[in-house]
Amino acid sequence: MSTTSVLPSPAPFDPNRTYPRKFVPADANLGEWAQIEPLYKALLARTPGSAQELRQWLDDYYELSAAVGEEGSRRYIEMTLQTDDPAREAAFQHFVTEIEPRIKPLDERSEEHTSELQSRGLISYA
Repeated sequence: MSTTSVLPSPAPFDPNRTYPRKFVPADANLGEWAQIEPLYKALLARTPGSAQELRQWLDDYYELSAAVGEEGSRRYIEMTLQTDDPAREAAFQHFVTEIEPRIKPLDERSEEHTSELQSRGLISYA
C-alpha cells in the first residue's frame, strides 16, 4: 500500500499584489545605462561571506535582472501595440541596441561570481 502526500493548495492569485523593490530603486529609469550600470557594479563589488549574505546577493541579482527584463518587455509590448508610432519603436530599439549588449557582459560576470561563491562552498547544488 502506497501513501501519497497531499500538498497544500497555493494561495489564490492576487493581481493587485505588489512586489516592492528592495535593491533596485523604484524610480530607476531602467532604459538608461547610467542608472543600470552602478547597480550591477555594486553587486559585483560585494563578496558574500555567509549563506545569509549569499541569499541577499542572489535576491538582489535576480531582482535587478527581472526589473531590467521587465523594462525590455514593456518597451516591446508598447511598440507592438502601436506599430505606427516611431517614438515607441525608437524606445525599443534604444533598449535592444544600447542596453542589452552592455548587460550581457555584466550578467556573465555575475554568473562567474556565483560560480566563485560555489567553489568557496557557499552554494551547494547537491
